[in-house]
Amino acid sequence: MRLFLFFSFIILLSGCTSIEVAKEINKVTTGIKKSVTNIIKNKEKSIEKEDPKKLEKVTELEKEIELEKEIIKTEKKKEKKLAKQQKKIVKINFFSKTLDELRQDLGNPSLLRNDGGTQMARFDTMGCRLFFFFNSNLNLPRVEHFEIRDTKGNLIDKKEHIQNCYKNFKLT
Repeated sequence: MRLFLFFSFIILLSGCTSIEVAKEINKVTTGIKKSVTNIIKNKEKSIEKEDPKKLEKVTELEKEIELEKEIIKTEKKKEKKLAKQQKKIVKINFFSKTLDELRQDLGNPSLLRNDGGTQMARFDTMGCRLFFFFNSNLNLPRVEHFEIRDTKGNLIDKKEHIQNCYKNFKLT
């Protein structure tokens, strides 16, 4: 009987302590919730105070970026049109020539550059520059695109200037 009373007393005490622990845990969780919500509210208030200034700066920067993107797009379109015009005007066909064939015709390039799967060769004279682009992933890279530019880097679109460039390279 004493043993029964002793065990029942222990069970009763352990049951009460688990209730007290649960109460303490509940208090701690509510305290943490309150502190987290206070921190979030403080951050939101500071962001709201700074937002009007930042929003104005961000919108101005976005507008500037959009304008620059539009300018770049129009410049790329112009360059594509000029390159097409050059190809119509050009009588000498550089397409499907290898770099060795170009070296025989034009001499050694002033610049050779590999960028990923593209190889670029530039041939310079005093008045113009010829750019040739190859697909370097092929076994024998051949010219896939070429451009004629002046010394400042602008595409040459007039027939007379292209012919002068060819004379400089002694191609005519």
